[in-house]
Amino acid sequence: MSQTNPDSRLDRSHIAPVTSREELIYLLSRAAELEHSLACICLFAAYSLKNDVSEGGLTGIQADMVLGWRLRLTSRAVDRMRYLAQISNLLTAIGALPVIARPALLKPASTASLDYRLTLEPFSQQLLDRLVTYEQLGATIAGPVLAAQVSGEQQNSRVDSLTISDLYDRIAGGFGGMPAEELFIGPKEAQANPQILNLGDQLVTVVDLESAHAALATIIGTGEGVVNGSAVGVFSTIRIEYLSALEDARQITRSA
Repeated sequence: MSQTNPDSRLDRSHIAPVTSREELIYLLSRAAELEHSLACICLFAAYSLKNDVSEGGLTGIQADMVLGWRLRLTSRAVDRMRYLAQISNLLTAIGALPVIARPALLKPASTASLDYRLTLEPFSQQLLDRLVTYEQLGATIAGPVLAAQVSGEQQNSRVDSLTISDLYDRIAGGFGGMPAEELFIGPKEAQANPQILNLGDQLVTVVDLESAHAALATIIGTGEGVVNGSAVGVFSTIRIEYLSALEDARQITRSA
């Protein structure tokens, strides 16, 4: 599967700007569902792997490598949970409730985007391919038409053809598209306490436009191939190691 360049943007001229709290809440809720789903998928894949040599089928070197995959997948799940906490702060800052309950896993927008489906499944090359695309913010997110009543008028906004990058771009634009004094109406005491969550300075308290953009930056970072301020490569590295291990196994089989 070809990888998506985060800098290659689709034409968004047909996408209306976010101009209402209702629509921004909806988009943040979709982001919360996404991050929660990805956390579950990473954990499921991690715990589908063998633990050690005693389970059979692995050499000592292979077992160490697989353990490394488990640890990295688990670490990425923890990152996604942190993103979910950050989105919760963004939601409460604008007077909404956090979206914690995980819904049914997100479905692809069309049959053309089946490579982006999110399902609980064991570790595999196909799953790694999809996770790489999600990590690079290039996967297409499915979603129904948002119909929000705003000032007595019906306002529709389709998000079923947006990439993850587009989704977060729209959220960032929404925070800059409305008067701050009208948008940030949530009580400050409703913000998640980073000390209680053992997140230290990794969780931004959202109280204004500046802190909202700082919070979004902790999730998507800036620049090509960057997530949370560090180069994307966790899933790509695992995939490279996995394919290399498969080829080594084939070579041994051929020479046997």
